[in-house]
Amino acid sequence: MSARATGLLISVFLCLSQAHARTEESSPGRERPLVTVQLLYCGSHLEKPPLEKLFFRASLRNISSRSQWVLLPTVLYAAPTHARKDAGVQRIDLFTDHSRKIKLLQFSGNVHIFPYLSNTGGGFQAILLAPATEAAVPLQIEYWGRVGAALLIRGLIASQLTVEGKPVARFFRVPLASTSIVASDNLSALDSWETKDGGEASFHVKKTSDFAIADAVANRCNHAR
Repeated sequence: MSARATGLLISVFLCLSQAHARTEESSPGRERPLVTVQLLYCGSHLEKPPLEKLFFRASLRNISSRSQWVLLPTVLYAAPTHARKDAGVQRIDLFTDHSRKIKLLQFSGNVHIFPYLSNTGGGFQAILLAPATEAAVPLQIEYWGRVGAALLIRGLIASQLTVEGKPVARFFRVPLASTSIVASDNLSALDSWETKDGGEASFHVKKTSDFAIADAVANRCNHAR
C-alpha cells in the first residue's frame, strides 16, 4: 500500500473516532441533569370552596457552573384552562428568608409559560440558583378543586428571564441568586415591581429544559401540616 493511501486511511479512522466520541458525550442517556427538583408535600389548607392551598418544601440542586432559574406554577385547576397568546406579566414580588440567601419571585399576570400543562393558571414562581448550589425552600401552590390520588406538576429550567427585553435582575436592587441554605418555613416580602399603567409587560423565557413530578403529594414532609 502506498504512503498516500495509508495516510488517507489514517485520516478517515481519526475522523470516525472523533465523531464516535462526540456521539458518546452527547448521548441523552448518559447525561446527568444539571438541575434537579424534588417536592415534599407538607399538607394543605382548605379555603373558600373550591380553593385548596398546598404547601411544599422544594429541594433544588444546581451542579452547573452557571446560574439557573427554576420555574413552577403558582395556580393549578382541576379542569383545563385557556391562555391568551399575548398575555404578559403585571407584577413581580420578591420574597426572602431572614438570612436573605433565598430569593423567591412570584410573577403575576395572565402569562402562561407551561403550554404543555393544560390546567395551570396565569403567573408562576421562580428561584434563581447560583452555581453549585443546593437549597431547600418552602413553596405554596393554589389548587382550585380537590387533589385526587396523584398530582402532576411540571416546571421549567431556564438560563434567563426577561421583561420588556430586560433581564429580571434589573428591576431589583439586590442580587437575585439563591445560595446553598435550608430556608425557614416563612418567607417575607422584600421588594416588588409592577408596570406603571397596570397593564401587562411582555415576558420571555430562555428555556434550558423542563421537568415533571408525576405525583407531587406522594412524599410528605416530616412536619406535615
